[in-house]
Amino acid sequence: MVSRQASQALAKSASMAAPRGEVVADPLLQTLEKVNVLGGKGKQVDAATMEPAEWERLRTGIALKTFTALMKRYQDMTDAEEAKKLREARRFAKGLFYNVKGDAPRPFLVRDDFAPFFPGKEQADQAFAYFDKDNDAQLSIKEMKDSVTAIFKERKNMAASLKDTDSIVKTLEFGIGFVFHFIFAACYLLVWGLDILKGFSTFSATVLALTFVFGNSVRQIYESMLFLFVEHAFDVGDLLEVEGLSYRVKKIDLMYTVLVKGSGERVYYPTTRLITLPVTNLTRSSTKSDKVMFNLDIGAASMKAREALLDCVKCHYDENESDFNTCPSVNFINLMDPFKVQLQVVWTYNFGADEFKRISTARTGIITAINDCLASLDCLQYTLVKNTDGGGSSSKA
Repeated sequence: MVSRQASQALAKSASMAAPRGEVVADPLLQTLEKVNVLGGKGKQVDAATMEPAEWERLRTGIALKTFTALMKRYQDMTDAEEAKKLREARRFAKGLFYNVKGDAPRPFLVRDDFAPFFPGKEQADQAFAYFDKDNDAQLSIKEMKDSVTAIFKERKNMAASLKDTDSIVKTLEFGIGFVFHFIFAACYLLVWGLDILKGFSTFSATVLALTFVFGNSVRQIYESMLFLFVEHAFDVGDLLEVEGLSYRVKKIDLMYTVLVKGSGERVYYPTTRLITLPVTNLTRSSTKSDKVMFNLDIGAASMKAREALLDCVKCHYDENESDFNTCPSVNFINLMDPFKVQLQVVWTYNFGADEFKRISTARTGIITAINDCLASLDCLQYTLVKNTDGGGSSSKA
């Protein structure tokens, strides 16, 4: 679901698109500034004198209407219309970037650039932190575009989630309504003086037979309802890791969840199956770690390799600090047979696991640096181990 912070950031960004120095009021206040709103007990209350609780109720009502409009706007959007909206979002982000930057000669924004558009420093820092994805205190035009388009995609995913939730609720409403109608029908028969106890034995036998037929389906519906509404492990658009594979959530139904592979194939997972599996929600994970391991021969060469890799990854981290949370670590983790020591390089990215492009670029950069470092070591000794599928032979270099 789209976060409250994302909604506030988009609303604030609209005000930031106004000329520098102008104060832009809350759009809700502008709309209702001259409107008289009915208060409690039929009393008219001016919008300017409304209490905070009354404003909160009013905002809740507007939010409900917004959700309905959001579903209607995005549920039938074609791929061409979505691509057009994304282009418009990028153009808006570009205009927003240059309007906030003003006449500053630098190609990026800093926190102080946001200050004129907000009443306090804390709000300006929160808005800047939302757009500054790599936390390097420098907001580039690319980061601005990515943040604005991400808000658009989150809104689309939220509309799909609301639509799926509405469908699930209607299914549950039909089932619960059937049960209540059945109970009231029995009460009506008692009111009319009919002795329903005479047919109770026949009815109970019928219910018992139906239990064998539909009992498993009812149990699955109940478990699925608890998983989707109580645990709520994922939403539409989230990136999941299930059984070692990555999927994007396309649709959520009461009995099935539609997942999409990176290659485009759709996988229909029974909800009861997902209940029994460990599901990793990569979208809700704030960071992601990665590692590479080497098996080196025991001796002085492996120690020199570790020292060289420490210098290498530290230099790479200093040059690309925005890509990593902390400096990568290089450590020996195990001794192996025959006469091997296992060397591991671990690093943590400065962004979520669902940002494939940034992760791929950062991983390629650090692995290339590690490869060049190891290739430059003339004293490095390693052993080519015989393949388990036959072919090849052991040798030493």
